[in-house]
Amino acid sequence: MIERKKFKHWFDEKEGFLHVNVLERYDPEATDLFFSDMAEYPEEQQRYVICFVDDDAQKLVDKETRKVAAEKGKVIKWGNIAIWGAKPGLRMVAKIVLTAVGKGKSLKFFDTEEECLAWLKERQEKDSNK
Repeated sequence: MIERKKFKHWFDEKEGFLHVNVLERYDPEATDLFFSDMAEYPEEQQRYVICFVDDDAQKLVDKETRKVAAEKGKVIKWGNIAIWGAKPGLRMVAKIVLTAVGKGKSLKFFDTEEECLAWLKERQEKDSNK
């Protein structure tokens, strides 16, 4: 597990999901570090991502942070993205940013971790039957 001040992340070998917990609002430096960390995961470990957004991370980020996210976000290879804990304002911004980097169609928001896990498992099963 990689644990930073504003986020932590790990790949769960058993379930095959990349877990991301966003703990505090990002600034440009944290955003750059986050995407650098994500780029270290092989593409196959980025196919199913579950992301939790803590209340302290819900404040909208500034223009410079959004710019860094749009530029750096292109390096990630996330496939199916399930997010829980995000409030409506953050959902809107996340959808805009992830759509800008080509990930909007594989993004879904949920109210609970259990719903995220069920959706990702369903996606895994569907992909394995192709």
